[in-house]
Amino acid sequence: MFGCQGKSSPAGPDAGPVVSKKKTAPTPDKPAEDKWLSVSYGVDEIAIVELRREMPTKLILQADNDQTRELDTVWKTAIAKKAGIALDVSVPDEHGGGLGHGTQIFPPGQPGYAMAVESEIEEAEFEVRAVPVLENDNPSKTITELRVSRSGEKLGHLAFAGAKPKLHISTKDVDGRFLKSHWERIEKRPEAKVNYVDRKGNGAKLVTRKAKPGDADYADVVRLYLILYHPYQVEIVP
Repeated sequence: MFGCQGKSSPAGPDAGPVVSKKKTAPTPDKPAEDKWLSVSYGVDEIAIVELRREMPTKLILQADNDQTRELDTVWKTAIAKKAGIALDVSVPDEHGGGLGHGTQIFPPGQPGYAMAVESEIEEAEFEVRAVPVLENDNPSKTITELRVSRSGEKLGHLAFAGAKPKLHISTKDVDGRFLKSHWERIEKRPEAKVNYVDRKGNGAKLVTRKAKPGDADYADVVRLYLILYHPYQVEIVP
């Protein structure tokens, strides 16, 4: 889930739609809203798709490697140059007998376009999920320890008071092993990084937080990684 900040490629209209046949989804009945999608390959988040009302859709690459170049090619050839994406969806039966199936074209900015973009990227063998939303967060300016639990069970704690952060596991069950693997994944990266959506009032924005070991906010970025990307509960010890 970490990498360097990358470039962005806007999507725009062109000739005709591309038809995605991977999955069937219900026809959306809500107005389009600002949305961000996280694209991953394996365990690594490699891109963010930004879909905002009345603005060009963007692919924001998070690194420069074979996977991001492949994704960028898919984006440019199958999504960005198309006037819309055609997707197999459930539609009301014209005789009122329930739902049938049909192909509907979703142009940029319209309800269902995010769903169609997600389907097209998944068809290219990438994983897509919504960027997590962070609400009512009140972090401490000073963090010496993070106590990690899941479903009320204490799993361990991360100590940041020393020269190097250290994980102490307090259980031998599978959740403890998961926590250990997640921390090892963070530890191997040159920097910790998280993307999340901050919704305040009627607006929303994408926020990127990153920090290197030794930075004053490194512990807080690790905390966000644990609560946003995995179902952990984290208690702060100032």
